[in-house]
Amino acid sequence: MALAYQYAELNNIPHRFNSETKMAGRHWISDFAARQNLSLRVPEKCSLARAMGFNRPQVNTFFDNLKACYEKYNMQPHRLFNMDESGLSTVPNRLPKIYSQRGNKCVSKIVAAERGQLITAVCCMGASRIWVPPGLIFPRKRMREELFFGAPLDTLKLISDTGYMNTELFLEWIKHICNHVKPTKDDPVLLTMDNHVSHCSLQLISYCREHFIILLTLPPHASHKLQPLDKGFFAPLKTAFSSECDKYMTTNPGKPITQKQMAMLFGQAYSRVATVSICQKGFEATGLYPYNPDVFND
Repeated sequence: MALAYQYAELNNIPHRFNSETKMAGRHWISDFAARQNLSLRVPEKCSLARAMGFNRPQVNTFFDNLKACYEKYNMQPHRLFNMDESGLSTVPNRLPKIYSQRGNKCVSKIVAAERGQLITAVCCMGASRIWVPPGLIFPRKRMREELFFGAPLDTLKLISDTGYMNTELFLEWIKHICNHVKPTKDDPVLLTMDNHVSHCSLQLISYCREHFIILLTLPPHASHKLQPLDKGFFAPLKTAFSSECDKYMTTNPGKPITQKQMAMLFGQAYSRVATVSICQKGFEATGLYPYNPDVFND
């Protein structure tokens, strides 16, 4: 607002700005935003590595490879898929605002625990607006079937020491996708994903070749713009999951959320968010389908 005042003064433009504060008013800002088709939004966090990694040459190479796959295999939308994973915690990174009495300097909100429980959700969706049943990874050494009570139908049940993806679990996940989408020699599947180290192994490459799955990895540090699941699904999923955790804490006062409730809460959130609309918008926003290499201006 100070820049607007200075610009008007330097260029002798008549104005009604406040000469004492030497700033434009709030109404001028809102009117300017309306005229220029601007909106006030909360920005997403983006590391320096991500910002530097998303550059036009790398993006062009990715879209060239994508186009080559489309043309070589006559790829139809029902054979184009995207997969990604994300951690879910019972303690959200950011708490929603709540009303409190004016003057209160300490406003708190009860959460499941200070550290909370953490699991990894692995998801996959297709350009034809279909969803492959998800996977859940619990941080455990021994499998317990009851942990997956309430999970979405046909959820892949996984465990690891850390609760995160590794090369062995990723191969199981790819087999899970294969069992549901059933690629063939005449009708292969194109799967886009990031190039995390857990996604790379000789066993995986051999399996995909034998089962007609074409892997196309995204450029480094670019999943926030080129990953359909990152673009439009995981943020609403985490919001819905936090909401389900809040509901549970409200209806079960004094009862903490443990691993036994995680799959159920995830299932309730997933059923709300894994929609046809989000699936379609995710592929459109990234330019993967319909094919649009010019979807980004930067």
